[in-house]
Amino acid sequence: MSAKNYYLWLLLALAAFAFSLTGCGDQNINSKWRTQKLTIDGNDSDWGHSLTYYDKLNALVGVENDGKFLYLCLVTTDQQLQNKILRMGLTVWFDRTGSNNKKFGIKYPIGIGGMDRKNFTGERLNPQQGERLNPQEIDKRIINNQTDMEFVGANNEEVRLPVTQLKGVELKLGLKDSRLVYEMRVPLSHTGGYDYAINVDTGSVVSVGLETGKMNFNSGERKGFRNPEGGFGGGMEGGDDFGGGAMGGGREGFERSRNFNPSAFQPLDFWAEVKLASKSN
Repeated sequence: MSAKNYYLWLLLALAAFAFSLTGCGDQNINSKWRTQKLTIDGNDSDWGHSLTYYDKLNALVGVENDGKFLYLCLVTTDQQLQNKILRMGLTVWFDRTGSNNKKFGIKYPIGIGGMDRKNFTGERLNPQQGERLNPQEIDKRIINNQTDMEFVGANNEEVRLPVTQLKGVELKLGLKDSRLVYEMRVPLSHTGGYDYAINVDTGSVVSVGLETGKMNFNSGERKGFRNPEGGFGGGMEGGDDFGGGAMGGGREGFERSRNFNPSAFQPLDFWAEVKLASKSN
């Protein structure tokens, strides 16, 4: 073997070795065995030291499991990330093969585009004077009106159900002191009569993906999208009841905004390889 070919082989070998260490996901997470009750209530107070900071997300994430369920918690004070989750929707994907394939997803919140507009009547405090609710109050209204969620399949088939009718799956959002908390519980298997489950055993590795929706600048989804640096984005000409400014509709309207920040509208796409805990661990 020539020296040139040898060094090429060595580089490829090192690259393959590095890939084997990092896996397919962005991060590796070791789930912890659940030893105390976890209440899915939009409050992270019972997660203790199970939360770890991930720079790519600018958020704390924790994963725990027992013999029946996987528990997930995400906490962030990043207003861009909060915008994306609340207004564009968040889908948590699970792939029991350990690859980053979108096999089984749970979408919650579903985003502004999937919500009933009648839930947002009266956003103006005083329509005659143009006085509006502040961004934090609109965030709270979005959270309080998350009555539905969607199960998403590998081919983007969607089954929408009221959160109150879920069996096995529990979901909750909370917002306090600029901290958004997302909590989820999902069955590991269909044992117990659960219609929707990851279908994986304890001790296995499962890929978990976090994906927000994409902003459609030609639809009502843009309304009420808060710029982290101040003010609201978008809206139709002359403003609207969901926080829009006096600017043209669509992306052009956003770009004419003094505080327009393109990165605020880039969808989140984060994957992690999660090693589920066994009771013996």
